[in-house]
Amino acid sequence: MLAEKKRLGRGLLSLIGSERNEVSMISIERIRGSPFQPRRRFDEEKLKELAASIKEKGVIEPVIVRLSEDGNYELICGERRLRASKIAGLEKIPAIVKNVSDKEAFEISLIENVQREDLSPVEFAIAFSKLVDMGYTHEDIAKKIGKSRVWVTNIIRVLNLPEDVRELVDKGKISLGHAKILCSIQNKSKVREIAKQIVERGMSVRELEILIKNMNGKFASKQSNRAAKREDTEKSRREGGKDKGQEKITIIGKQNNELEDVNDGFLRRIISELDNFLHTMGVNFSRDVYQNENEIEIRIFIKK
Repeated sequence: MLAEKKRLGRGLLSLIGSERNEVSMISIERIRGSPFQPRRRFDEEKLKELAASIKEKGVIEPVIVRLSEDGNYELICGERRLRASKIAGLEKIPAIVKNVSDKEAFEISLIENVQREDLSPVEFAIAFSKLVDMGYTHEDIAKKIGKSRVWVTNIIRVLNLPEDVRELVDKGKISLGHAKILCSIQNKSKVREIAKQIVERGMSVRELEILIKNMNGKFASKQSNRAAKREDTEKSRREGGKDKGQEKITIIGKQNNELEDVNDGFLRRIISELDNFLHTMGVNFSRDVYQNENEIEIRIFIKK
């Protein structure tokens, strides 16, 4: 029993109970998979290795199940053991039956996988996202699994990556270290391009950091030139924009590759912030907004 506790870990035991649990032999056919299983991929070779071990030594650690409404059982944790037992040809498997809620079942399944380090970053992210939907904060999740809040937040950010890049992370072709850096890039096309380089060149995290640093240096130089041009343009428009007691100030935002993610919500937020600021300053003004596929233009008319 002591050995079992060491394997399960304190976090999992706190959920299933640290007292001696009754173990029953349950027909494998009566156990269905868990809807809360965070793992999406199972290594077939490792399952076969586990099946061979089970054939020789049996199932050492019971799976955890709960009784379902139809009188059968729903798996809570032990998916690999259940699958390997089927491969090994077992008809029954040792199991601990627990009376737990959906929320507790999800917690137990997640914590077991976390403690065994069986999940990919994407599987972690999906599981954490579901917990957030169930009312957990990042801090709550961190405490449950024994990780830092920053680690949990960084994991969840992986879901912001393009789907094809997430697939590379899920398959282990791109590490979590790479993924965290890619999450800082807003341009999705650029993310895909860099992800492809990481895989093709076998780029290390350090090499990726250097690449991003060099890219940011070039981008900053381009932005500085654009800012200077905009300043000249705005100065020219202000000097020639006086009409009927009004002064016109025009703000232009170019929707180039670096800002391809500008959307209506983001634009409304900018306009709202501008309006609030001008109202706070007691400025009497009106404005117009013009937008096409290449440019966003906000014209503010300050009334004298």
